[in-house]
Amino acid sequence: MKKTFLLLFVFGLSAAFPVSAIELANHHEHEVRIETSDPSVVLAGTLLMPGKSFEGKVVLMITGSGDHTRDQIISGTPMFKILAQGLADAGIASLRLDDRGTGASTGPTTRESTTADRTNDMMAAIDWLRNGELASFSSLGVLGHSEGALITIQLAARGVKPDFAILLAAPTRAGSEVWISQQVGGLEAGGFDSLVVRDGERYIREAVRLSVEGAEPEEMKENTRRMFQLIGVDTQTEEGEKNVEGFIAHMTQPWMRYFLEYDPASDLNHLTMPVLAIYGSHDRQTIPRLNAPKLLEGLLLSDNNQFTFTIMPEQDHFFLRKPGEPVGVHVFQEMVLSKELIHEVSHWIRAK
Repeated sequence: MKKTFLLLFVFGLSAAFPVSAIELANHHEHEVRIETSDPSVVLAGTLLMPGKSFEGKVVLMITGSGDHTRDQIISGTPMFKILAQGLADAGIASLRLDDRGTGASTGPTTRESTTADRTNDMMAAIDWLRNGELASFSSLGVLGHSEGALITIQLAARGVKPDFAILLAAPTRAGSEVWISQQVGGLEAGGFDSLVVRDGERYIREAVRLSVEGAEPEEMKENTRRMFQLIGVDTQTEEGEKNVEGFIAHMTQPWMRYFLEYDPASDLNHLTMPVLAIYGSHDRQTIPRLNAPKLLEGLLLSDNNQFTFTIMPEQDHFFLRKPGEPVGVHVFQEMVLSKELIHEVSHWIRAK
């Protein structure tokens, strides 16, 4: 059996002006541009306004890790666009944005930046929405998926608190532990025996230590080569050396170093607004049994009695399913976003 090493690379002043507005099925879509506190970063996005039954509520949608456009396309499926349209059908407006340096947004990419930089970007987006340059909103919420949920938590810790928060697949442990769990899980899913998994975890933890401590690429080569050799990769070949170099390049990115070091635990008690937290039962990237309890603990410490916890059965990290396929099997352009997710989010917002 061919075995594959599964690297799950995770998980100021603002101004804006509309570029165009088109009507989609009674909804109005506005193209916007938002300046941030970083002069090099201008965010491009879409404000989707319901055509009917608008009650004044708007949701800022924050993508997960990686360089995503505003629609957060996963396996060829525009997850955020579908969710935004579902919200609009329920009379709820939404703003979704291209990540910095991606799509029509300018500046360094997310991998050249950190989660904290992205939090700064979202502060500008919230300021723009509160200024009401295109519409006035009675209630402003934030919906974050995966790293986007981390950003939502950081916003609250900085005092930039929305009226409500929706956390989808939120990682609540230290980034290092989240990432290590993902890599070890990848080894187990790859069919390696327990000894290989044990030794693999040791190399993975050493890679994390080197990354967090700011090691130079040359200092990481020996550990990385041994890790790949353990799983059967010939590091003496050109292809094997490319794997080694690619892994080291990832581990030395500003985003990765920050992610591994950041622990949201101390920020969770700032979630004092109404919170909806949703996990997929089969999420292998932010495993519910490891992350949900810490989030619940943080909410209780904040004396928050306005939260709802949901673990959706038969759903993965992205709440996407291919009809007829097991949970977690992705087929390009054939995935369907959970209708239950759309209903749960829109119903909860309307109720709040």
